[in-house]
Amino acid sequence: MTLVWILVFLASVVVLVLAADRFTESAERLGFALGIPSFLIGVTIVSIGTSLPELLTSLIAVFKSTAAVDTTALVVSNNLGSNIVNILLIVGLAAIVAKKLEVKRSLIELDIPLLLLSTGLLILVMLDGQITWIEGLILVVGYAVYLKYSLSEHDREKIETPEDVRSKPHFFRLLGRKQFDFHAKQVFGLMIFGILMYFGARYTVESVLELGTIFKISSALLGATAVAIGTSLPELVVSIQSARKGKFEIAIGNVFGSNIFNILLAVGGSALIKTLVVPQSMIVIGIPFLIVATLLYAFSGISGKIFNYEGAMYLLIYGLFIAKMFNLF
Repeated sequence: MTLVWILVFLASVVVLVLAADRFTESAERLGFALGIPSFLIGVTIVSIGTSLPELLTSLIAVFKSTAAVDTTALVVSNNLGSNIVNILLIVGLAAIVAKKLEVKRSLIELDIPLLLLSTGLLILVMLDGQITWIEGLILVVGYAVYLKYSLSEHDREKIETPEDVRSKPHFFRLLGRKQFDFHAKQVFGLMIFGILMYFGARYTVESVLELGTIFKISSALLGATAVAIGTSLPELVVSIQSARKGKFEIAIGNVFGSNIFNILLAVGGSALIKTLVVPQSMIVIGIPFLIVATLLYAFSGISGKIFNYEGAMYLLIYGLFIAKMFNLF
């Protein structure tokens, strides 16, 4: 049985790699056709698509929770662990692959403050050991505000030349046959590859959970490590592929958008359904590492550059997080 689940895990990863690559291409083409900058494609279309595994895993954990077996602890540990994975593991690997990640967009005015604010909000609602529906509502409203500001920032950033206006797919141009076919093709691609990503992530998580059960690992530990890595595989694949192709803004924007999505919508939306239990290990170990990871990412974002040696440092800190979670020191 162990061998079967290992094979399922490997097959799921392959599906994720292929589907995430094509998903990124479809999202980028559609975004560019609609006149959306690369960074905004990352923090909206791509980040939401790659964060669906965290959201779906969280909702499944909430609906499976009973009075006898409370599985809501998996929601917080998974999403907090995923955010640590997104910054330390994914950005670290992307920086090493690209040798230098560089973003031309200024992150100081909007993106970094929103990431710091959402992370601080999550920490505050976690400290008492539970997240209630009221706190969940605050988080969900926060995501709506974040999305609104991201889109309004996009409108302020766009400076249209006469050529841009003529080439822009205006609403009435979308009614044309060629434009309609192009957009329909990209939307269809997003749907198909998004579904494949979901199933790839789903069976990756299920196989990891089964293997964890076989080796008798606790759910809180699984949530912050194995499940977090499993549900973050879409972000990992998208960011690495984008870094390889020199699309640094999508790689960076994807992580910003995914982390904010995980905090505000995945955790907040789940808390609206049922009060979430916060594992003690997430308060003692998870929060300190999340603070360190977020601050490091913020400082790197201010400079707009992340070098390969910084990426190596990110990976080292993530290694310390895993070692601490497993009580290796």
